[in-house]
Parts: sequence; C-alpha cells; structure tokens
Amino acid sequence: MFGFGTYTYVSVCFRPGAQSYSYRTTDSSVKVGDMVVVPAGNEEKIGSVTAVEKYKKSNVPYPVEKTKLVIRKATKADMEKNPELDMRVPMDISTTSFKTETGYRIVVLGQKDRETIKKQFAGKNVKLIEKYPVSMAGQVVREIKK
Repeated sequence: MFGFGTYTYVSVCFRPGAQSYSYRTTDSSVKVGDMVVVPAGNEEKIGSVTAVEKYKKSNVPYPVEKTKLVIRKATKADMEKNPELDMRVPMDISTTSFKTETGYRIVVLGQKDRETIKKQFAGKNVKLIEKYPVSMAGQVVREIKK
C-alpha cells in the first residue's frame, strides 16, 4: 500500500495474448513488462505484468480483501525453471482503455500516441502489434460495462 488508502493493482498475463488477471502489489518497483511470481490456484506461476494502476480503496477494480498479492519479481532461477515462457508478450499499441462512469472504453490511438509507446518500449523484450489502423483513431472499439 502506498499512501493512505492507496493500492497498486497489476494485470498479469500467463501466456502471450491470453486473458490477464488482477493482483495487488506492495513493490513500488514493479512495472509493465516485468515477470512476476503470483499465486494461481494451488501453485505459484510466473506471468508478465501488462498494466500497473493505483487506486483508492473506494474505486479498486476488485475487492482488496479478495485480491491476491504478487509474491515477488521473477528471478533468473524462476525463469530457468519455466523455459516454455516467451517473455516477448505482444502488446497492442493501437488501443488504450479509459475508465468511465459505466465501465471501460477501448479507444483506437492515433499515430503520435503509438510513436510515443514505440519509443518507450524500444530495445525491450516486448513484441509490439497494431491491431487497428490509424485511420480509426478516436473510435471506440469495445466497451466493458461494470
């Protein structure tokens, strides 16, 4: 927990392109692209952090007491035990999500925003994909209702 009543939630994906799951972390150094060890069922699994968001207790995406905690950042030894993991988790840089009063909207980004993201991840072990053409910039492609 950082600050009074503030929680850090991370989205963790176990396979490239698969569904992500929410966890909490108390490690302020965890960032997008990090590999982390998390509890999953009756075992510990390694996944890639796909998003990091801070919330006040009043607007957390999932109840604090029901959200599992990240155990730790994955070590080299953890990675060696799981050679099937491909750390190049694809990231769709053509969209972004916005929280609204009724849920989330997924909106297509313009060229300038995509270039900023490309620079941010340049040289990192992340595969960037562009699912939607720039000509659709600003269009809502999906809404997720609460």
